[in-house]
Amino acid sequence: YKSILRETVIKVDYAINTVVVNTYPGMAAAAAAAIDGIGNENMIGSLAGDDTAILVMRDTESAEMFCEEIREMLQ
Repeated sequence: YKSILRETVIKVDYAINTVVVNTYPGMAAAAAAAIDGIGNENMIGSLAGDDTAILVMRDTESAEMFCEEIREMLQ
């Protein structure tokens, strides 16, 4: 899953309990599927468009921590 994220994700950020994942065009569904595959008990669900995926987390702290985890994977 990490290699899929490295190849598709451009940027990740959060607001309150919502994580926004920006990807290359046409890659949001692949990124969301990889994130779903990783599994996170604090993620309620995901929704992907063409180049953006939205992840709903249980709370702000979960969203912040998840963004940090994804950013570390991208390095």
